[in-house]
Amino acid sequence: LAAASREIVFNLLTLQKPEPEREGVVALENERGEKLTLRYDGNRLQADVERVPITDSKMVPVWGDSIYRLKLKAKAPMAEGTCTVRIEAASSAAR
Repeated sequence: LAAASREIVFNLLTLQKPEPEREGVVALENERGEKLTLRYDGNRLQADVERVPITDSKMVPVWGDSIYRLKLKAKAPMAEGTCTVRIEAASSAAR
């Protein structure tokens, strides 16, 4: 970036609702009950969850009436750096 920006956002779309557990950790679960843990740098990013309605009638039979957007937004302006996002099986995330 030419200048520091707070408008840095990583978007992830999921079928099931993500559940922020604490700063830096979001729980994910699929329709079969399989659990995943998403980990991110909670010092640099903030997690927000947004429901996105599905309005295309051809997509509703496959995706249902909505999906969820998990937004990881910069807490402070950044011009450079590294942000790591890890998605792990919940059983291995406890390590």
